[in-house]
Amino acid sequence: MIRQRTFPSGLVVLHSPRYTATAFSNRLCAYLITEGPKTTIEIAEKEGIAVALAKDLVGDVEKEGGTCRDEGGSAGVGVSIEVRWWVNVFVGYVWDGQD
Repeated sequence: MIRQRTFPSGLVVLHSPRYTATAFSNRLCAYLITEGPKTTIEIAEKEGIAVALAKDLVGDVEKEGGTCRDEGGSAGVGVSIEVRWWVNVFVGYVWDGQD
């Protein structure tokens, strides 16, 4: 069954069941667990989709708590740092205030 999905960015897509929020989230988290962190571009390549669509799909997974981003790294002036996505291992973590 083909469905319509509208992302916060305004992107509207028609998609197959493979790209429901749950199906994509499960697949993405499995990739990240088995293959390690990925950039949005690497995720788009693996899925065979446009980078803009991958960005919105991963953003939804992040919003639901399935992934977290790493914007770390070093770059020179005017150089953008690539975001790497990780499985969110902090879901349900409660800090007790102690080190």
